[in-house]
Amino acid sequence: NQSKADILLLIVTMFWGTSYVLMKMGLGEMGPLNLIAFRFVIGFVVAFGIFFNKIIKTNLYTLKISVFVGSILFLVFVLVTYGLKLTTASNTGFLIGLSVVIIPIFQGIVLKKIPQKNALVGVLFALVGIFLLTVKEDLTMNLGDVLCILCAIVCSIHIILVEKYTADLDSTVFGILQLGVVGFLSAVTALIFEGFEPPKTPESIGAVIILSIFCTALSYVAQTVAQQYTSSTHTGIIFSLEAVFSAIFAYFFVGEILSHRGYLGASLLVMGTFIAEINFSSVFKKNQKFEKD
Repeated sequence: NQSKADILLLIVTMFWGTSYVLMKMGLGEMGPLNLIAFRFVIGFVVAFGIFFNKIIKTNLYTLKISVFVGSILFLVFVLVTYGLKLTTASNTGFLIGLSVVIIPIFQGIVLKKIPQKNALVGVLFALVGIFLLTVKEDLTMNLGDVLCILCAIVCSIHIILVEKYTADLDSTVFGILQLGVVGFLSAVTALIFEGFEPPKTPESIGAVIILSIFCTALSYVAQTVAQQYTSSTHTGIIFSLEAVFSAIFAYFFVGEILSHRGYLGASLLVMGTFIAEINFSSVFKKNQKFEKD
């Protein structure tokens, strides 16, 4: 049901909150395309090994859609990885959270769905929170921030497409094949533009392994499965908490500290998520029934 799906997406969000710090560690000695390639090739191999019996039965339609949606996911990771190279792990998480605002707009256009009122109120809180977290007092952003905003737009499209197609496909196979597409595209472009740059230090090897298994193989399959039972607006709002998790992990592992504005923004972001997740009409009806009894 939706509650279980939302909990699963929250766990995924926690893993992705760690990913920005881990990617920052990997980028210390690897090019962005090589980091994406190692992350997704290993992630695909792990997931393929677990779900081998399902994947070999894949039909041509599932393969075509997976290549299409996986190509968009590849663009998401090119933008976020290059953006992360030029800005902080905290800012990256916060700016990717802009997808929470973009999704309801795209959803209305593509899927012709009108979001629930509480989701729209949650989006408003999240938008203000993200603004306070990321925009400097002189209203400036660097190139890394701009790339992350572009990533949020493409990420929103990816989330909506996953919701659109996952109802007609085996969601597990759909999720795993996307990993394979990203792994293939990033490996080819990495060899062309960067050459072969494997991780060498224990720190970067550990970062790549954790990114591959927990933040990629398990997380993207879980996202695809969970989105069968919840809306893309809910998904985007839960994913906006990635910003909070990324800030927490960035503080403990690389010493990034939020300003007072940042803490206020994080609080609004969390409030927006809870507002969007609570079905107020259902709660109101239960209260009315209780008062009558």
